[in-house]
Amino acid sequence: MLETGETEEYRNMRLTAERASLGLCATVALAMCSAAPAQTAPETSLVLVRDGQPVATLVIAKDATRAAQFAAYELQWHFRKITGAEVPIVRDDAAVTGTRVLVGESAATVSQGLTNASFKSQDYLVRFLPDTLVLMGRDKDDRGEVKYNPTPSPAEIGTWPSIWDEQGTMYAAYDFLERACNVRWFNPTETGMDCPSTPTLTVTGTEIRRAPFFRYRYASYHSSENYDAYTALWPRASDGFKQWEATAFPDLHARFQDQGQYTLAKRGWVQLFRFRMRDGGELCPGNHSLYGYYDRFWEQSADPTKAKLFEGQKPDWFAKGCEGKPPQMCYASRGLIEQVAQDARDFFDGKGTKPGAVAAGNYFCVEPMDNSAFCKCPQCQALLTPPPPFDPFFSNGGHSDYFFSFVNEVAKDVRKTHPDKWIVTLAYMTHAARPQHVVLEPNVLVQFCFACNRLNFDRASYEHEIDLLNEWVAKEKQRPLYLWLYYTFPVEIANNGKFHCFPGFFAHAVGEQFKLFQKCGIGGMFHCGYGQEVEAYLTYKLMDDPARDVDALLDEYFTRLYGSAAAPMKQLYLAIEETYSNPLNYPESVASRSIEGHHHQTEEVAWGYLGTEPRMAAFGKLLQAAKDSAKTETAKQRVALFEKSTWDYMVAGRQLYMEHTKAKYGGIGAPLRVPFASGTALNGDATKLVRDETAVLFGWRSHMGERTRRNVEARLLTDDTHLYVQLEEKIAPETLKSSDDVLAGDCWTLTLAAKRQRPYRELAVGPTGKIACREFGADASAAPTPCDIGAVVVSDVAGKDRWTVSLALPLEKLLPGGVASGGTFCLNLARRAPDRGDEPVWIPTFAEFSDPTRLRELTLDTAGSIPFGVPTEADLSALATQDLVGLWRLNDGTGTAANDASPNGLKGTLANGASWVDDKGRPVVRLDDRRGQHVELGNADALNLTGPLTLEIWVKYELSEVSYPAVFGKGYEATGAYSLHLRPGLTPWFELDGEDGVRNIYNPTDMSLAPGVWTHVVATYDGAMMRVFLNGREAGGGKEAKLKVRKTAEPLRIGWLGSYGYFNGCVRDAAIYSRAMSAGEVFARYKAGR
Repeated sequence: MLETGETEEYRNMRLTAERASLGLCATVALAMCSAAPAQTAPETSLVLVRDGQPVATLVIAKDATRAAQFAAYELQWHFRKITGAEVPIVRDDAAVTGTRVLVGESAATVSQGLTNASFKSQDYLVRFLPDTLVLMGRDKDDRGEVKYNPTPSPAEIGTWPSIWDEQGTMYAAYDFLERACNVRWFNPTETGMDCPSTPTLTVTGTEIRRAPFFRYRYASYHSSENYDAYTALWPRASDGFKQWEATAFPDLHARFQDQGQYTLAKRGWVQLFRFRMRDGGELCPGNHSLYGYYDRFWEQSADPTKAKLFEGQKPDWFAKGCEGKPPQMCYASRGLIEQVAQDARDFFDGKGTKPGAVAAGNYFCVEPMDNSAFCKCPQCQALLTPPPPFDPFFSNGGHSDYFFSFVNEVAKDVRKTHPDKWIVTLAYMTHAARPQHVVLEPNVLVQFCFACNRLNFDRASYEHEIDLLNEWVAKEKQRPLYLWLYYTFPVEIANNGKFHCFPGFFAHAVGEQFKLFQKCGIGGMFHCGYGQEVEAYLTYKLMDDPARDVDALLDEYFTRLYGSAAAPMKQLYLAIEETYSNPLNYPESVASRSIEGHHHQTEEVAWGYLGTEPRMAAFGKLLQAAKDSAKTETAKQRVALFEKSTWDYMVAGRQLYMEHTKAKYGGIGAPLRVPFASGTALNGDATKLVRDETAVLFGWRSHMGERTRRNVEARLLTDDTHLYVQLEEKIAPETLKSSDDVLAGDCWTLTLAAKRQRPYRELAVGPTGKIACREFGADASAAPTPCDIGAVVVSDVAGKDRWTVSLALPLEKLLPGGVASGGTFCLNLARRAPDRGDEPVWIPTFAEFSDPTRLRELTLDTAGSIPFGVPTEADLSALATQDLVGLWRLNDGTGTAANDASPNGLKGTLANGASWVDDKGRPVVRLDDRRGQHVELGNADALNLTGPLTLEIWVKYELSEVSYPAVFGKGYEATGAYSLHLRPGLTPWFELDGEDGVRNIYNPTDMSLAPGVWTHVVATYDGAMMRVFLNGREAGGGKEAKLKVRKTAEPLRIGWLGSYGYFNGCVRDAAIYSRAMSAGEVFARYKAGR
C-alpha cells in the first residue's frame, strides 16, 4: 500500500529497494543456516579413487557452461594432486563408470529437478547420494569452450570465466574440495596449498545449499599477476620483493624465463587462487567518478587522445571561488545534474561509459573528487548554511547534506526512466556521516568508507567510524549498504613516506569487524589494499562466512602451513599483532584516545614505538625457533618465505630508521646561551631558579637517537659565580633505585669539557643526592680519576610525581682552570637507569653516553646581557599606546570574540572551537593544533603595515608532532607579509616578505622557547634591522634588512599562518605596533607581564 504522501512511482522504487534488502537478508539467513551440513540428513560416503585408480567419473552437460567446465577441470586437477589418479571428465551423453560426480546442470540433474534456473544468484548445492555426488549452482549462461591450464597461454586464459560471472558450480566444487577433501589454499605461492596425499580418496558428507554471505567480494583490483604486490610489505620494485617472489615461484621462474611468459603464467596461477577463494560475486563499483569531466567540459586537452573527449566548455558546472583548475564541481548546477543523469541513462541503455565513469551492471556511481575543496558559489554555500563545524575526525558529516542532495537530484532523474537501477555513492571523508536534513532517494545505494578499519589501535577514530556505520544501518534499514575497507594502511603511508612500516597485523580485529558486518547485513565490500597474507586469507574466509571463528582459522592456518614450526610462527604473528593493535604501545596522543585525525604510522611510530630493539630481538628469537623446528622441506620453504616477505622487511625498516635517526639527530646544534639571572640573587642555591628565566633543555632521546618514554628536562641559568642546573623527571619517586656505586642505579650524569675532546669530566647524581665525579684525561688508555667539582646538590624525592635534582656548580671549579663568566664550555646530560633500558640523553651520542665529541657548546651570558635603558613604569604606560595598531588581551572568558583594546576596534574570532581556560585566575585562549584551532583577526587596512613594526605575544607552547607551529602573523611565504613561527628545537623564525617578492628570514638559534611555560615573544623591525626577543632577552644579534613589507589579502592570525602547522598551547596578550620597540622596552614589558 502507499505510504503517506507517496506516489505510485515512488512506491515501486521503494519496493524495489526493500526487495533488494530482503533478498540480502534471505542470503544472510541461507548462509547462516546452511554453512554446516543439515543435522537431519544422514551422511553418505563415496569412493572417488581407490589404490591410485579412478572409480568415479566427472559428468558435465554436452553444452556445459564455462563455470561447470572449469569446475570439472579444477576437480580433476585436485584429485590428481591428492591421489595421482586422472579422474575422467565426460559429457552427459557418454557412458559413466563408477561414482557419478555431476558437475553443473546436466540431464542427470534435470531428472532430479535441479536446473540452473532453480538457483538464486551465487547459490550452490553440494549433495551426496548413493553412487552420485551433485556439485552445481547458478552459472552464467555461457557455453563457450574452456581451455584449462594452470599456467595458461593468452588464448587459454581468454576462455576462463570472469570472477564477476555467475559461477555457483565452481563455488560448489571449491566448497566440496575444502569440506570433503580437506584441501586448503592459504596463499597463491607455489607452496601455498595444503592437501592430503593418499592413493584412496573417500569423501563423506550430506547436503549443503548456500551462497557466500556477502554478494560483492572485491579483494584486489589489480591484475592477478600483481596480487602479491597488493598484499606485500615490500614495494614491488624493491630488491626485497624480487627476492621474495623468486622464492615464492621458483618453478614458474624456471619454466618461463621470458618475462612476458612468466607474467602470463603467474597470472593464471594466481587467478586460480582467487577463484578458489571465491573472489568476485556481483560487481557493485564505487569510486571517484567525475574526474573525466575535466577533459569533457573544462578545457580541451593538449593530448590528442584526450582532446577527442572534449564536448564543450561548461565552466558553470565547476566549482567557483578558486584559482586555476577547480578542484571540484558545482554540485548545485542543474546542468551538471542533468549531464550526470544522462551519462547514467546512456550506460543503462547499453551505450557504455564515458572516461572516468564508474559503473557496472545495474549500478552507476556518483562520487566527487577526492578532496573537500567544494564550490563557493551562493547556491552551494546556501546548502552549507550554517557552515559545517570543524570536526577533527577524517570521517565526518561536514558536507553530507550538501553532497547527498546532489546525489539525490541525479537519482530522481534516473529513476524516471530506469526505476530498477541504482545510483551508487560513497559515504566518505566529509560526507561519511548520514545526512541529517536530506532523505535519500530509494534508488541510492551507499558504500560506507570504513577508512580506519586497520587503525584498530586508534580507538577514538576507530569507534567513531563504527558509530557512523551503525547510524547508517539503524536509520537506513531498507537501503542496501556496502563497504570500502582500507587494508592498504599502513603500507601505503610508508611507501609514500619512503620508510618501512611496522606490519599492521590485525587478525582479531578482522574477526570482530566481520561479525559487525554480518550483524549490519552489509551487502559486500571493496578492498583498498589487501595485505598481508594472514589477513588476506582470513578475509577471504570471512567474506564467504563471517560466522567462522578467527582463532580456529588461525590455528588451522599455522598448523597446516608450518607443521612442526607452527607454534613459534603463531607466537610470532600474535606478538606482532599485539604490538601493532595495543594503543598503549603508541605515543600519548594515541594511548590517551585523543580525538583528532587518523593516527597513521610515521617512521618514528613504526620503529621508535613499535619495532623497538628489545621487541625485534624477541621477534627474532621466535623466528629462529621456527626455523629450528621446521622439519619438512615444505615447512622450511614456508618459513623462509615469511622471513623474506616480513622479517627481512622489518629488519631493513629498523636499519633504515636508525640511519634516518642518525641523520636527523646526529647534529649537535648551534652554541646555546645560558641566561644570566635577572631576578632575586641565587647566591649558590639552585633551588631558587625560576624556570621561565632558564634555558630549558628538552627533546631528549636515547643515546642512539630513538625516542624515550621518560618525561625529562634540564634547566640552566648562570650568574657571576655559578652554573645552575636543575634536572627533573616526572616519575613516582618510590620506583627509583639507589646504589653505593652511583652509576649502577638511577642517576643523572653531566659530561663537561672545555672542547669536544678529552680531557672531560663526568658528574653523576643519585636519588639520595650522592655524587660521583670523575676526570677522564687526555690519554684514553688511562683510568679515570676522582675529582672535586665543588657541587652543591639538592635531590628532591619528596613529591608524588617527580624527582628533581638542583645543582649549583662553582664556575671556578667547573673544569680545570675554571670557566669565566661569559665564557664557553661543552656539555651533555643523561638520565641513566642501567637495568631499565630507557636512558635518554640531551644530545644523542650514537656511541658511549659520555662521548666527549658529542657535547654541545654553551655560552654563559653576563650581566651585560640584561638590557639597559629600561623605561620607568610611567614611561612604559605611555609607550603602551604609542603607535598601537591592535591589542588583544584574550581574557574575555566567554563566547568566541577576541576583543581589541586598541582604538581601532579590530575584533577577532576564536576559530574551530578554540576555548577559554583558566590560568591562575585569568582566562586565556587554548589552541589545539589537532583541531586546527586559531584566532582570526581579520584584514583591516590598519594591519597592512609596510614599514617598522612590532609583534608581541605571550605563549605557552605544549610539545606536539606538528611541524613549524605558527605563532602570530599575516600569511606565510607566497601569501605572507610578516609572521612568527617556530622551527625544530623551538627556535623563533621571523619573516618579512617584501613588495619585491624577497623573503627576509631571521632564525636565531642561540635561544629557544621553553615548552609548558609562559614565554614572552617579540619580533621587531625598525626599517633596517630585524630582531627577536624571548623573555626580554634578544636572541642572536639581529639581521639587517631593507624592504617595504608587502600588503596581502591574508588575515592576521594567532596560531596559524594559512599554511603549515597550527600552534598547540595557550596564548594571551597579543599586540601589534607600527614602530619597533627598544630592547629596554621589551625587557620591561616582559617583567611587567610575568
